[in-house]
Amino acid sequence: MPKKKTQATPPKVVDPEKVFLQACFFDYSSCVLEDAFMVRVKRMQAAADAFEVTAAPLPSSPLRVARTFHGKKWDILPPTLIPSLVNGAFAIELYLKTLVFLDTGKMPTGHKLSTLFNSLSHARRKRLAEIYTEEFNKDRLLVHERNVASDKGSYDLLPQLIRNDDTFVAVRYVYELSAWTGNTMTVLRNAARRLCGEIKPGWRRLQNALGKRPTLQHR
Repeated sequence: MPKKKTQATPPKVVDPEKVFLQACFFDYSSCVLEDAFMVRVKRMQAAADAFEVTAAPLPSSPLRVARTFHGKKWDILPPTLIPSLVNGAFAIELYLKTLVFLDTGKMPTGHKLSTLFNSLSHARRKRLAEIYTEEFNKDRLLVHERNVASDKGSYDLLPQLIRNDDTFVAVRYVYELSAWTGNTMTVLRNAARRLCGEIKPGWRRLQNALGKRPTLQHR
């Protein structure tokens, strides 16, 4: 008997609007978690001051907090620190995948942020770099950090994407890491989200439906 022909499985149709919304979910939750742990950090600093404990001032951004505590007492880490970094990294990935889809009509795979960025057209990469610079310059601590750095170019968009290529995977297993790199995840997230909104203004309703974005206590 002749063999029956097997029908090829049709490719899944991906809705970029849903991918963008998923990115917004992780973005929003990262803000909530950041806000929660920075409140706790401030309370810890206040307690230290009250008892006149000699210590360096606690840093004022998620990754600076991580660097301060890394290799020390894990039981005093704000419990929402690591989840906020994981969610933030995943949000960046999904925003970039949305941008690639809007450019090419195909949904990319993989986690590496620099690879996703390099899949964009020159015009999109240029515009994202411009927005990133605008967002970066809003953070006076990052600006100061860059200004005193020996390699100021390492704070540009592509080097920071490369430094955070494996953050989503690595931070989930943070106990295996010897160090953290990069302070610009919030900036990267904001820049990628803004560019999505420029290309698809109608999608801003999705952000509005989530409610007002949490205001970080350390900002």
